[in-house]
Amino acid sequence: MKTAYLCSDDFTLADAAIAPFIRQFANNDREWFDALYLSGVQKWLQGILESDRFLSVMEKHPAWESGMDEPAFPST
Repeated sequence: MKTAYLCSDDFTLADAAIAPFIRQFANNDREWFDALYLSGVQKWLQGILESDRFLSVMEKHPAWESGMDEPAFPST
């Protein structure tokens, strides 16, 4: 891989557009995905998943169950 992201060394709209699909694809069977000979894609995805940008928007919330108060977004 010659650049950190798809089009350059900067995160662009192209990365933002395709990353959710690659993430979902990879998470379907992570062991299989990690065994593929796609080191550039794997490194690109891992860099995004570990970025402050991604982590700041992917706050984990507990799964809602019947009887619980409905979640308020954004949380206070």
